[in-house]
Amino acid sequence: MTTREVRIDRSRPLTDQTETGHNRWHPDIPPIVECDPGDEVILETRDALDGQLTPETAPERYVATTGMPITDDGENRPGDLSLAARNALLAMIDELQERGFSRPQAYALCSVAVDLKVSQVVDVPNVLISAFLPLDIFE
Repeated sequence: MTTREVRIDRSRPLTDQTETGHNRWHPDIPPIVECDPGDEVILETRDALDGQLTPETAPERYVATTGMPITDDGENRPGDLSLAARNALLAMIDELQERGFSRPQAYALCSVAVDLKVSQVVDVPNVLISAFLPLDIFE
């Protein structure tokens, strides 16, 4: 039995170490390791954000809502990130209203303090946008 290893340098992003992984399968992309039956494979992996989100860059506490590209009448619009973002923001406004803010106050808070992030685009047509509101702004 042979041990095959794929090690990564976590201080460098994947874009600087393309030989250690890829974000999709395609027959023209060579494998990063080949093994025989019975071989042991040690594969170091990255987090989904490739180290971009660290304890120093993320708030400790936040409220998050999500949105998908679905219209008010239930039509799914595949890949429409703008619609998904709109839905995430509307969900955040609703959440803030449930916490006692008026609709104009919630809208104003969203405009200055909410960060939108693309959470997932892999499962097309079900793209997902998240809206994050750090709770630190209320302290």
